[in-house]
Amino acid sequence: MLEFISTSNHVVAFRISGKVTAEEFERIIGALDETIDQRGSAAIYVEILDIAGMTLKAFLKDIRYGFRQIGHLERFTRSAVVTDRKWLQTVADWEGKLFPGIEVRGFEQDASDEAMQWVAEPVQPPTPMLISINSSKPNILAYKLIGTITGHDVRRIDVELEEAYVHHETINLLLRIEKLSGFRPSIFGEHIVALKRKALKHVNRYAVVGGPDWLENVIEFLNPLFSTDIRHFDLDDEHEAWRWLEEVPALSTPAVAANVV
Repeated sequence: MLEFISTSNHVVAFRISGKVTAEEFERIIGALDETIDQRGSAAIYVEILDIAGMTLKAFLKDIRYGFRQIGHLERFTRSAVVTDRKWLQTVADWEGKLFPGIEVRGFEQDASDEAMQWVAEPVQPPTPMLISINSSKPNILAYKLIGTITGHDVRRIDVELEEAYVHHETINLLLRIEKLSGFRPSIFGEHIVALKRKALKHVNRYAVVGGPDWLENVIEFLNPLFSTDIRHFDLDDEHEAWRWLEEVPALSTPAVAANVV
């Protein structure tokens, strides 16, 4: 049985008991999609009472929806699971650890008010991990990576690259890796696939500076497979990377070193 709970606009709140059917799960999906379309993101509040499981059809819908959203986890800001069943609270807490892009917490039944207050709180947008670096030429885009790549970073860079493609037939890229802490599942969405596909057409040279020791070997292996010329440089040799990118004719030729921030 499914019962929706009236709450703030960006929170999809509901109470479930008994056995969840495919039709009921479809209503939950519809409410989440509608909220995301209107607000850009959604928080989830769910009270689990005496639940007897879900039908096979509902389970398959759950799996399909989960895979469909794996590239968009940043659309879900917080999730509060209210239940007296300890194992469900534990599952909720572990989901919060496995998917750092979304905060998930389990609450006991008598803490439902606290759970609702927590899940409805506004969440600050993620801090950018890919930060722009000033370049001497308009056809060179440069970034520094200082942490964990997120879907939010990928979409922002996608917009900047699209704008560059409008003004330049080809561009060059530089990525300085100051700290690589991994990536979030949200980067495996259609944005990153589209970004890579378009880059093959528009990116002439791509300089990767720094990063873990194994990265250079990976780049050497991949370079012959792509039309984009990709090269790896040590952090101490960043000036060589800029010089290599500037070999392609551009609008101006001032020294780059003074422009790197």
